[in-house]
Amino acid sequence: MVNRSTEKYELAMKKKYRNGSFRRLAVAVVGVGAWLAIAGSGCSSSSGSKGGVVKGVVVRDDGQPLEGVDVSTADGATTTTNAQGKYTINLGVGARRVLRLSKSGYFTNVVGVTPSAKAATNQRNVLRERKLLGKVDGATGGLVASDSKNIQIALEPGALALEGGGAPAGSVDIFVAYVDPTDESFAAQMPGGDFRARRNRPAGTDAGVSIPPIPPPIDASDEVDAGAGSAGEEDAAVPAAPPEEDDDGGGADGGDPSDGVLTSFGALFIEAEDENRRPVVFTRPSDICVTIPEAMRASAPATMPIWVLGTSTATWEETTVAVKVDDQYCFQGGAMGAVNCDIFQRVAYVKGRVCDKNRVVANAEIVITNPNVSGSQLRVFTDESGEYLVAVGSGSDLTAQVRLAGADASPASGAATLQETICALCPGETTTVDFGVCPVGFGADAADAAETKRNDVFGCRDSMCRDNSAFQSTASVCATQQVAGGDTPETRTIELGRSRGTFTFYHEAYGKKDQMQVFYEGQQLYDTGCISGGTTATLSFAGAATAIVVVVTPNCDSPELGTAWDFLIGCPPWLQLGGATPPVGDGGAPDAGGGDGG
Repeated sequence: MVNRSTEKYELAMKKKYRNGSFRRLAVAVVGVGAWLAIAGSGCSSSSGSKGGVVKGVVVRDDGQPLEGVDVSTADGATTTTNAQGKYTINLGVGARRVLRLSKSGYFTNVVGVTPSAKAATNQRNVLRERKLLGKVDGATGGLVASDSKNIQIALEPGALALEGGGAPAGSVDIFVAYVDPTDESFAAQMPGGDFRARRNRPAGTDAGVSIPPIPPPIDASDEVDAGAGSAGEEDAAVPAAPPEEDDDGGGADGGDPSDGVLTSFGALFIEAEDENRRPVVFTRPSDICVTIPEAMRASAPATMPIWVLGTSTATWEETTVAVKVDDQYCFQGGAMGAVNCDIFQRVAYVKGRVCDKNRVVANAEIVITNPNVSGSQLRVFTDESGEYLVAVGSGSDLTAQVRLAGADASPASGAATLQETICALCPGETTTVDFGVCPVGFGADAADAAETKRNDVFGCRDSMCRDNSAFQSTASVCATQQVAGGDTPETRTIELGRSRGTFTFYHEAYGKKDQMQVFYEGQQLYDTGCISGGTTATLSFAGAATAIVVVVTPNCDSPELGTAWDFLIGCPPWLQLGGATPPVGDGGAPDAGGGDGG
């Protein structure tokens, strides 16, 4: 384990060990045999590339270069990929920018990138081919599903319209691409690129979201002019201070405006067009069920926020919630484009350099994973000065790997993967992970041994910010558990995962009389009255909220104590179209008990 303290602590340690260039680093070598050398003199840069330039490569699903991809920004900067799928574009420095990647026959993608102030920034992206999921009637809708049933979309009558208004002509083609978070190239396929998000923003407001930029690396010795430092100096990899976070995480609008990053459990590209090849959109939320990758099911919480990508900001907007139904997440999607099942975490930062002795390694791939979620990954490439900076989720221990194969090169002979553990970071905290990469067969010298010993002494602190609650479902969810109690009044919010439909309310008051009431958006749906015994009620709801509230008043007719009661909320069925389509899940019916009326 490695000590991951605050930036202030790190700078203090650098001063203490100035003669040895203190680097809080302990690296394990994975794969082909290799040795790590932590050079006391630091890494020198041989790059002459200017800052603000982005160099990228765009490939297809199968990894082959994609020629003729249009690469553009909102302010008019444009270029096109060549036969090798490569492009170069100058975006300037100092702010996060949005790149739009488009080509006929492929899903358009937008990605956020913060160009380095020192050297060219490297990117790698995958464009997914537009593949037909199915056809539905533009007026009456229908069910479309992949052959393996891992993606299913139910479109009710009237759920589709032309993008500019009006009815689609004839049948509508539904195109879908699934982005698997356990895929090796997931980070390159992922819409948005850097997983940036803003929490609890209303749908359709992406143009008004202000995203603080990820600061480019600057020279630590220059406190005023961020661009005045030398890239070859020992402390050149220290970035500017990250954006400040709200202390309480709340906002005046009742939402959470905190900047964050996402850990994905799967994403979709969804597009539709009518017979005349005109874009089609949803007019109302439609049922969507997506199978959770097998490797992630054990860590998948019972509820999951659903996010839609803002195309002008390359930032994910929280829109609704999904519920776990068997091995799927089901939700009501109301937007075409990129949709994502993700866990939100407040943002922290990891920065550093990759160096082979005194030579920097440009275009090295840095992959950040979260051990809490199998298959999760964030990814960034070192710039032409060998530096990188990536926004990560705070609160969780992470693993950082450097992969020696670059964005547009195959692994060199004897290449290895180097790995390090990052202890949980606090929101807004920045930590350094430097990698020294040496040829196979290189032996560690005395200075390296001394550096390793210092790391062993410090060890990994027990972070006060370690918090894995984001990966643990705390909400009460329909059909997952029976709620039981006694003499204490109870108010319980139950997540249904959808804003309209029907659900079943099973309740039992046993011998002593109790009262149970069910509310939706403040309106009473059902009142048992003051009763003993149990019964079952099927209730309908429609609105904007996806949860109901159950209020239990025990001993409603007597001050005498000693009552007992329980209830269970069955989940609304999913993917039903006029009763003709079998629902996903069994609705959560109890094994026994309950009456036949309400």
